[in-house]
Amino acid sequence: MTKKVEDKNEYQDQEPRHPKETRVLRRGAQILAMTGTTHYWTGRVVDFDAFSIVLEDSAWVSEVATQELRHAGALSSGQLNEVEPHPDLMEIPRAGTVCIPWPHPLPRKQQ
Repeated sequence: MTKKVEDKNEYQDQEPRHPKETRVLRRGAQILAMTGTTHYWTGRVVDFDAFSIVLEDSAWVSEVATQELRHAGALSSGQLNEVEPHPDLMEIPRAGTVCIPWPHPLPRKQQ
């Protein structure tokens, strides 16, 4: 039997898998984002839609880890190797982007 378009969606009344306050991508959240082209950005989420994420206080992170401080160390300590702060809002693509919570101060100094 084929469902009609007007039939009720079987998932419509279910609670979301994760409450909104626990989602990484939400307005006001600080994130480290890795785009599909392997560019890293830090910033605070101002807005997002199906196509892009808008960040404020953002910085391009050209190198997250070094031989001495590997990726996990950078994530736990907040120390990043090379950072280029961006002065205004930054819009990055959402498709293929991985967002990681960034509980550390956002980097605002070039290094």
